[in-house]
Amino acid sequence: MRKLLMLLVVSLLPTAASASALLEAVPTSWQLQNYVSGQSPLGVHAWFTGTQNTCGGNQHLFFPANTSEAMQDRFWSIVMTAKLTGRTVFVTYDNTPGSTCGTIMDFGSRS
Repeated sequence: MRKLLMLLVVSLLPTAASASALLEAVPTSWQLQNYVSGQSPLGVHAWFTGTQNTCGGNQHLFFPANTSEAMQDRFWSIVMTAKLTGRTVFVTYDNTPGSTCGTIMDFGSRS
């Protein structure tokens, strides 16, 4: 019983495996870049200023390699619409130091 209780307590402790941060901004100064076949890394990347993140000062967001083109198209559309209308975009991204830092986990817009 004691081992079971200890296992339960340990499983409820927070882990350092993954951490996330939320970026909320009107993206008027964001730069979107689409890396195409033959370039690495592939896909849509967002470069921004004015907000620090914990990725070593790197103000760069990108999608995981397995993200669908449709999902990246939605992100592009949301950001461009927000640029034109002054709406706020939010992006949750991985801010664990290392190669995944800046990976987009989810996104959307607010009116």
